[in-house]
This record gives sequence, structure tokens and C-alpha cells, in this order.
Amino acid sequence: MLVKKIPLIISKETYSKIEDGEYLAHLVKSNKYETVHEAIIEWWHKCKLKEKKYQSMKCIVNMNKQRAIKTLTDLIVKDKQDINDIVMVLNKSLHHRFWKDNLLSIGKLRKLSSNGVTKYENIYLICVKDAEEIEERAPRKPFINTLKVL
Repeated sequence: MLVKKIPLIISKETYSKIEDGEYLAHLVKSNKYETVHEAIIEWWHKCKLKEKKYQSMKCIVNMNKQRAIKTLTDLIVKDKQDINDIVMVLNKSLHHRFWKDNLLSIGKLRKLSSNGVTKYENIYLICVKDAEEIEERAPRKPFINTLKVL
């Protein structure tokens, strides 16, 4: 399957927030992969296989990489998703108490869940909620300190 080479940039901020961000950055910069899609798939696959319980699961060990590439391409081209959001969703899928055992293939991200929303969108909403909670906990500057003294 041919994948259009779409210029995709993963931000430094995204690399800093994900598991093994340095490894993904290395994969993207290496000449080993033709597309960023392939590097992301390799990163997710390696992270998933770190957990012993997944090392004997054929659906993970023998992951269909062509289907994963098509799914990532469709998320970007058809669904207009940002590559950084996709990486954050994949990272969340590695650690979330529900999704780590219920997303065993990147190729399933665009499939509908029982609530009628895609798996990608469900995980994305969790990422957004988590980001909002972090922002709410961040210390705020007192209003009085932000006023300029004339």
C-alpha cells in the first residue's frame, strides 16, 4: 500500500509528554522509515510489548502494520486529526485503565465503540478531560499582581 508522504511534524512538547518520547523522536529522525506513520507504529508496538501480558498475544506480536498505516492516514486525511493529538491518544491508550486492555490494534482506532463514537474519539475525550483537570489544578496568579501600577 502506498502512503502519501504528508509532511508531519511532531512537536517537542508532545515528545516530552509521552512514554519513550526520545525513542519516538529517534525513530522519526532516522532514515529507517519512509513515513512518520511507520515510526509511530513502531513506537506504539514497542511500548505495548513492554508489558509481559501482551507479549504472548498474537494480535499484538503480529500486528498488521499496513492496516495501522491506513488507519493513521485516514485519521489525518479523512478525519482531519492532528498528528500530535494522534500520538497523545496512542500514548493514553497504553496507560488508561480501560483502553490499555481494549485497544490492542492501531487499526481499530476508527471503529465504533458501543456508545456509537469511535475508539479514537473516546480516548481523545479522555485526553482533553485530563488536560482540563491539569489546567484547573495549576496555580493561578492573584488578580491584584497582574495589575500595572500607574
